[in-house]
Amino acid sequence: MGTRLLVDTTLCVGTGMCAQLAPEAVEVDTETHKARPLADEIEPGEDVREAIDCCPTQALRWEDA
Repeated sequence: MGTRLLVDTTLCVGTGMCAQLAPEAVEVDTETHKARPLADEIEPGEDVREAIDCCPTQALRWEDA
């Protein structure tokens, strides 16, 4: 069982902080200007945890896949 990184697009304002902190796991979509995970399952590394913790709108969270 893996872990999914979820983005609440109603909260995301597209600052790009998450993409800067964890570029292997998340990017900001150029059309919607919202964050999106790069894979269905993402390894919960320290950089991804930091991206979740530093999100100014708390739009990122983990969910068990």
